Amino acid sequence: MRWLFEYQHLALETALALFEKRSKPMSKKFCLQIIQQSPQVLLTLLNLLCETRPPFHLTLANDGLSARILVHLMALPLGWVPGLDVTSSYIEKTDMEEWDAAIQCNNILWSRPEALQRIITMRTKVCEEDIASITIKLLTSRHSKTKFDDVRSVFRNRGTLLVANLRLLINFTYLDDNPVPFLLALLPFSYWACIRKIKGEAPLGDTETENSIKESVKEEREYEIITSNMAPGNKSGHFVTSYVAPTSVLAPTLLFRVLLRLSKVGYGLENLQTMRTRPPNMPDHAFIGSLVHIHQTVDSKIMGKLIRLSIDRRVSEHRELAKERVLVGGSVENAVAAATYVSAAELALAHIGYGSSSGNRALPVVQQNWRTFAQAKKEVILCLGNAAEAAGRVGKWSMSKKFSTVAVDFCNMVTEDEAKMADCDVQSLKAKNQRRYSFAIQQLQ
Repeated sequence: MRWLFEYQHLALETALALFEKRSKPMSKKFCLQIIQQSPQVLLTLLNLLCETRPPFHLTLANDGLSARILVHLMALPLGWVPGLDVTSSYIEKTDMEEWDAAIQCNNILWSRPEALQRIITMRTKVCEEDIASITIKLLTSRHSKTKFDDVRSVFRNRGTLLVANLRLLINFTYLDDNPVPFLLALLPFSYWACIRKIKGEAPLGDTETENSIKESVKEEREYEIITSNMAPGNKSGHFVTSYVAPTSVLAPTLLFRVLLRLSKVGYGLENLQTMRTRPPNMPDHAFIGSLVHIHQTVDSKIMGKLIRLSIDRRVSEHRELAKERVLVGGSVENAVAAATYVSAAELALAHIGYGSSSGNRALPVVQQNWRTFAQAKKEVILCLGNAAEAAGRVGKWSMSKKFSTVAVDFCNMVTEDEAKMADCDVQSLKAKNQRRYSFAIQQLQ
């Protein structure tokens, strides 16, 4: 059995290297060809996601490697701003072709009957895993020089599973056809992801052990999937092969994406609050919850807190993280910073879409927090303007042009009242992004 796991590990590492060690990012059309020609790949990866940690090899990370491969296959195109209308002015023909290929990849995944169950299970097993006993075994059975590294690798793999799980589910909400039972199932699930706590805090011992475990727990909670490569000849600087934001950003993004999709099919907040029967065909999973949990999630007080928390803290903190990366300087940091800014903008766009959708604009919880929705528009402008700047620093002028175009478009969308509420100098931001756009055009000629 040990050899089976080892051979799986080697095969998965090899497959992952095909995505992460390339001289240029893999196109979504190529990913679609892989899935269409070898459909059994998805079933294999989905099954590996649910494997439990073997007791004879606690640091094995086959499930985490499978999650990373699946994230690559299902990733939305680099340079795309998720959450924008596909008719936006920045979208070019090649962008649309890549987007269509990415959507087809995700449609194939979610058409599999076992997909939702497997992907929810990958999160369930992390949250219910007895991490305390695993940590004790590693600390007492490993060589003193490697035991702390082993503990950190376990927490890092758990972090990989958590963020990959949320990223895959967010991608699901961008499909044209989202079955209502699936969306309702994801409502309490996404809420719990926003407030998740580790089951059984790891044990503490001497100072060195205590500090190591605290750092590992913190790393799991703040984990990001980041891979980047140097372009051939170093002419275009670094490019990001994959970036997945931490749980603190992805969980509220999923929640508000699900709420947005539900509102578009007639399940607005008021309808959800007064729902009396569980819809037929709703997936049966202990981690999804019941009608009571749906009501708890959409409670007006809870929704108000989540709206304010997500924009006032989660988006702004993630934008600051990207800013810190830019200040560090260097090609890698700027490439990753651009992707970090876009993920923050995605969360802000999820809020804007939810608050602006028909039926939600007049809701008391939206009206009472309209300052936050105005702030979300400001955040989109700041994040994408800064993403344009960071992309330009690594020679990605096409991306810089796209991001600055969207930033200018959003400047035109901010009303005078919203600008006052968000303390937003719209004209200054618009002029700055117009300069970024013009400079990107010059570099592309």
